[in-house]
Amino acid sequence: MAAPKRLTAHECQGPRHWEIEEVDLFAKLTSQLGFVLDQAALIKRQARGIAKSQLLNEIVDNMRRSLKEEDILNVTVSELRYALNTDRVIVYRFHNDWNGTIIAESVSAGWQKRLSSPFSFLHPSGRGSVARDSIAISISS
Repeated sequence: MAAPKRLTAHECQGPRHWEIEEVDLFAKLTSQLGFVLDQAALIKRQARGIAKSQLLNEIVDNMRRSLKEEDILNVTVSELRYALNTDRVIVYRFHNDWNGTIIAESVSAGWQKRLSSPFSFLHPSGRGSVARDSIAISISS
């Protein structure tokens, strides 16, 4: 939540007797200012939502340019890493024992690739999970 704002008019030369019409005008303008600021914030949120929708459409379009699973996964991890501005995006292939292998990866410069590395995921937690530094959601296919 944003810090509260307060509109103030000040007579710098000394004390002033504010006329009732001036106070009324000031109150009405302050009220309208609040509405305009709320509307501007709403428009910004809507614009961000539209931008995210456009980004999603672009990523999905890029994913659909190939029929090869490997290409689709590579495009997905690259585009998603860029969209989220994160260090790494990977796709795991799980085995029945919840061990698995990294089958697609996009990693930013300065980080070691883990592609084809084995891993163990001993505590499955449903469809998805969010940790302090990561998000994981199962792919249904």
